[in-house]
Amino acid sequence: MLRPRRRSPSTDQKTAESAKEGSKWYATIALAAVICYLPSIDGDFVFDDKEAIVRNPIVQRFDISRLLQTDFWGREIRSSDSHKSYRPITTLTFM
Repeated sequence: MLRPRRRSPSTDQKTAESAKEGSKWYATIALAAVICYLPSIDGDFVFDDKEAIVRNPIVQRFDISRLLQTDFWGREIRSSDSHKSYRPITTLTFM
């Protein structure tokens, strides 16, 4: 009966070390990203953030079905006063 060849311990060890090294890099990059944004945690909304997030009725109600029918600002996409800026995934991140 043929059995599958087993990897040598040195190959398994190299693979584990490589995975560990890769994990260290991912953790370092994630930590650097968090450190870069730490000063903004206590910051206030800027520019049009209040209009897009705080005053947007779609965001406030967490209404996903309406989200798909409105523009970035919460206005009906088919209406004449709509900006026609359809960004449902971006708006979803505000919810």
